[in-house]
Amino acid sequence: MTFISPALKGAKSGDIVSIAAGTYALSGKAYKLSASNVKIFGVAGKTVLDYQATTGNDSGYGIDISGSSNYICGL
Repeated sequence: MTFISPALKGAKSGDIVSIAAGTYALSGKAYKLSASNVKIFGVAGKTVLDYQATTGNDSGYGIDISGSSNYICGL
């Protein structure tokens, strides 16, 4: 899922990031979102970010959000 990193990195206030239905196997990386007021949507119950392949310390994985007033739904 290479699109998520640039989508979150390049997001600006008011942007909407839409992730299509599917199971996305992710590992070894934190995806960073520093903008505020960004909406991230997936198809409820059908968009899965699967970090099962991750090994080691879990603190370096997932979505790292440093902005404020962001909204995540359907993941």
